[in-house]
Amino acid sequence: MTGLQIFLLCLLILLEISKTPRKKQGQNECMTRFLMWYDRDSAEQLFEKLPIFVNQCAYLDIRPNFERISDDFGKHFDFWNRGKSECNIVFASRNSSDSSLEENVKEKIDNCHVVKINPINVGNSKLIEIIPLNLVLEAENELDHGSIDIQTLTSIILKRNYIEALHIDESIAYIDFWKYFRGIDFSEHFPVCQITVTLPHPKTRNDLTDFWNFVAIFLIDLRVKLVSSQKISRDLITVQFYNWRHRNCYI
Repeated sequence: MTGLQIFLLCLLILLEISKTPRKKQGQNECMTRFLMWYDRDSAEQLFEKLPIFVNQCAYLDIRPNFERISDDFGKHFDFWNRGKSECNIVFASRNSSDSSLEENVKEKIDNCHVVKINPINVGNSKLIEIIPLNLVLEAENELDHGSIDIQTLTSIILKRNYIEALHIDESIAYIDFWKYFRGIDFSEHFPVCQITVTLPHPKTRNDLTDFWNFVAIFLIDLRVKLVSSQKISRDLITVQFYNWRHRNCYI
């Protein structure tokens, strides 16, 4: 066969392949395809790549529904305004004195009540509510006077059945959330729709194990949908996801 004949044959094959319907790839399959090249021993390298992988896979599902809100320091918050007449957005920290992102969120999403829960004194704000307590994700034992669990915050303080969005910074260990997630009824009993956790760079062997288990199990779990990921510093990344099976978050 001549070169031209071979070229035409290859072109014909490509045209036939393009006509063959292919199953749409979901987030689960997308993340699995990326993670198959890593394990616990290479988890430190995965940390650098994770935002790229999460963001690429997130666009296969609900990510286009989210609006991005940023502060002056490059941090951003992705939010799906589902058209609720009222909603609550909670930012949880244990040592952050800056509220610029929270106030920007309030300015952009006026129908939502924005709360910052932080045990240190961060001053007053005309835009957001500041609660001087320490957020504990699950109250396994009796809490001290300055702490509050997620269930009490939702039902007693906010007087709601659920929280629309919860942003947890690096001062609250993501492993605490991971322990909660491993409960059999996570989707129904964790009363939050849009959840952001902050992951520190794994350095010790235990850190690598925790990070790998979180990524390899949680980020391919069908009970959540990935939204976005951001590298906010050399040693910190955020991962945001949607708890779509909760009765108040169901898509």
